[in-house]
Amino acid sequence: VLARGYMAAAEDSLRAAGHEVIVISHTRYAERQAWASPLADVYVACHVNAGGGTYGLVCFDHRSSSGMALSKRVAMALQASWGSTPENPLSKTTSAAAGGEDWTNAWNLIKGVYSGKPCGIVFEPGFIDQALHAAMWTPDGLVRTGQALAAGIDGWLKDRKP
Repeated sequence: VLARGYMAAAEDSLRAAGHEVIVISHTRYAERQAWASPLADVYVACHVNAGGGTYGLVCFDHRSSSGMALSKRVAMALQASWGSTPENPLSKTTSAAAGGEDWTNAWNLIKGVYSGKPCGIVFEPGFIDQALHAAMWTPDGLVRTGQALAAGIDGWLKDRKP
């Protein structure tokens, strides 16, 4: 429910910026990736984290330099929206790979889009059980988080246009 809340705000912001947006949530991850692979410019697996961490995370496919650039843009937008301190580093980016120490699950969420057209990322803006992130999960916070995701995507897409 929380991921859908910020996804809706991101969708609204991206549409307002002139982008086509398709939200897929009714199939398995591999099916979503296969469907999006030939069509989309950006593929985002949206999640909410738990486990007491203090960071927001944007993961990219280790094979993708575009994914790294998109991840950085999204992380910068999240940081600009929410701020960042050593206790609350809301701009963490990392690559994901099969058998990676910490990010194998993220790898499974995006690995299937690499050979197609889109750039895939995993977006986990914060932890639901972290007091530092509590404001993110309010109705206004979900909008703010979604707008940050959209701002990062929009900026990255605009950078790519000749």
